[in-house]
Amino acid sequence: MNRIDQRGSLIIERPECMRLLASAGGAGETGRLAISIDDGPDIIPVNFAVFENEVIVRIGPGAFANHLDQASVAFEVDYAEAYSKAGWSVVVRGSARILNLEEVARLGRNFPTPLVMHPGIRVFSIRPDAISGRSIRHDHEIFDSIPWSTLWQDAVVPRSGVRQRTAHRSAITGAMNAAADTPAPHPTGSTSQAQPSYLNAGDIARRVAHRRAELGLSVEEVARRAGIDPGYLRYFEQSPNAILSAGTMLLVAMALDTSPIALSGGNLDRPPGHGRAGRHPVLEGLGRQQCEAHLSAGGIGRVVYSTNRGPIAVPVNFEFTAGEIIISTDNTKTELLEAQESVGFEIDRVDEAMSEGWSVLVTGRARRIDDPDEVQRLSSLDLEAWAGGDRHVLVGLRPDEITGRVIIHETPPDED
Repeated sequence: MNRIDQRGSLIIERPECMRLLASAGGAGETGRLAISIDDGPDIIPVNFAVFENEVIVRIGPGAFANHLDQASVAFEVDYAEAYSKAGWSVVVRGSARILNLEEVARLGRNFPTPLVMHPGIRVFSIRPDAISGRSIRHDHEIFDSIPWSTLWQDAVVPRSGVRQRTAHRSAITGAMNAAADTPAPHPTGSTSQAQPSYLNAGDIARRVAHRRAELGLSVEEVARRAGIDPGYLRYFEQSPNAILSAGTMLLVAMALDTSPIALSGGNLDRPPGHGRAGRHPVLEGLGRQQCEAHLSAGGIGRVVYSTNRGPIAVPVNFEFTAGEIIISTDNTKTELLEAQESVGFEIDRVDEAMSEGWSVLVTGRARRIDDPDEVQRLSSLDLEAWAGGDRHVLVGLRPDEITGRVIIHETPPDED
């Protein structure tokens, strides 16, 4: 059973962290690699692999690669789900070293495949000195039933340039059916078929409504596709206690071009960034105005700072206003950030279907915001930390430097 820390986050144990890393690397996920360079912390998004319990990355020439060999580094993978304000993060701290040709040859299929058109030729290994994982979920019961690595059993099938995910049903569906087939006590004392204990009906309803809105479909259109009564589907989306049978869940998932695993939150345990590089990828720089446009959307970013153990990357909720990144954290973290000469902040997004994406890196000084007028002005921002706890100190990061990169295709892959 997973432990819960003092702030209510679930602690992912080291073996499960390693299994998540291995699964993520094998699926072509995007992680973030952070080091401290002369002028402060630096962080870049990278594709990676895991081989013999070490993280393997490929880096192109430049200042980052020049400082990486024998450096103390942090490597982080995370995922946040908008539907239920839940997510997870795994952080590896250790030392990096460049691999020789013989060691590279031993990697075999574990050789990383970056999304960029001209991937770097320098291959580095990160040997973990410490691995930590945290998750934020509102249905903690799931950890009493199914481990993280079981939830992460999805296959990625490339077809016509667009990846389609096929959920492996062996372990998860068996667990769902076993739970669904077991009568549970009804509040009145009678028995009736119950939703599996690790599924929150309200969360599933929100995911159904969110996915329907993404596709631009009405309740009637989804119901017609699924062959169910539109009145019940509307009731299901609006009721926190309504449930779907396993068969109806499958029909609704098919109508929404997704899977029961995704609707029940199974994809929460896997970050974006699957698949291979497109046929004609191009890596381009983003101007400051473009970077600020991405920042202005707010959401989840990663703040990077140095400690005695090396650089650390932590996912945080943030907003961007008046040219400044604003986060809400606790007093201890605020003191750490204030003491830094330079703090890094990174956001990125991945278009899984097109194997495209962008990232923005900000460096600057952090400051505690305690002026009453300024605190009042910022109080309207959506800065509530998903992790909960006593995180009510506002911290501002005014950029000294903003850089960004984007991977695009010169021609759409389907037109090749």
